[in-house]
Amino acid sequence: MVTSVGYDAPATCAAIRCGLNRFEETRFRFGGEWVIGASIPLPGSPRGIERLLTMAATPIEECLGQLPAGEARDTAWVVCLSETDRPGRPAGLDEAFAVELRTLLVGAERLGQHSQLLTGVLSPVRGLLWLDEVIASKRAKYGILAAADGFLHAATLEGLDDRGAPLSTVDGGDLVPGEAGGAIAVASPRETSGELQCLGIGWGHELAVPGSGQPLRGEGLAAACRGALESSGVADNGCGLRNIDYRIADLGGDRRQGFREAALAQARVMRVRKAELDLWLPSESLGHVGAGATPISLGLALDASRRGYAPGSGVLMQFGADDGGRAAVVLREQGRPSRPTLD
Repeated sequence: MVTSVGYDAPATCAAIRCGLNRFEETRFRFGGEWVIGASIPLPGSPRGIERLLTMAATPIEECLGQLPAGEARDTAWVVCLSETDRPGRPAGLDEAFAVELRTLLVGAERLGQHSQLLTGVLSPVRGLLWLDEVIASKRAKYGILAAADGFLHAATLEGLDDRGAPLSTVDGGDLVPGEAGGAIAVASPRETSGELQCLGIGWGHELAVPGSGQPLRGEGLAAACRGALESSGVADNGCGLRNIDYRIADLGGDRRQGFREAALAQARVMRVRKAELDLWLPSESLGHVGAGATPISLGLALDASRRGYAPGSGVLMQFGADDGGRAAVVLREQGRPSRPTLD
């Protein structure tokens, strides 16, 4: 990971766990107030495409260092970027990544030939499905899911402001624009303590997007959660509804609305009583980081599993895009029981 609070995964996860952030005034001003943001102090202060390339290459290199020696060439990879119609998106971004990313990774031989470049805030979730297909068909032994995204661009912030997004200023606000890059390695399921297995993915669509005038009901996120939970039940040792121990959510830029939506979805989906059901919000430390939220959330859950601070074995991840798209992912830690329910 490379974020505003850390240059690698251990530092970022520790900062999120402690509730630290690096929110500060940016060089952007709207409505007479300075916008509060969360920027990454990258060496050399690169901008534009070069900045995003650095934000993607750094965590990918971190992932490659965790693979067994000599296995990089047998690794499929997915790189996820912002949606193509986002204001302020650098021209030629996709083409530059397709050509230059391998060069930054110390030669094309470092990664296998199976690759995808996807766009959109929820594209990393689609990337997980593609990597699962590639690994299951034995076209690759490992996979790397990476993303780099950010909102600290004048045109991007203008687009957010035009649609009424509550940008955070010195007077308070709900959307803190940030930037981040993240990557995580995936492989076939194995019975290894501390590892996480992806058991189900679900999709939904929320009608109450900014500017729609619709009341927030949480139905899109609830549909995504139901889909993920139902699909997880057909896997070996399926993780049912009662086996969810905590949630990690990133539901778009509006932190306050995202919290309400998560609560509404929980009320619609949860049908058993749990003593506790923690909700972790990485955006409280990182701000709104778009596509970067998915690999960072996955990495946070893996770090919690390996270091023993996860509340239990089952985790429900919830992601949202500003266009109303919703996705949910169910993961379970190998070799650890869930918290008991209060039946």
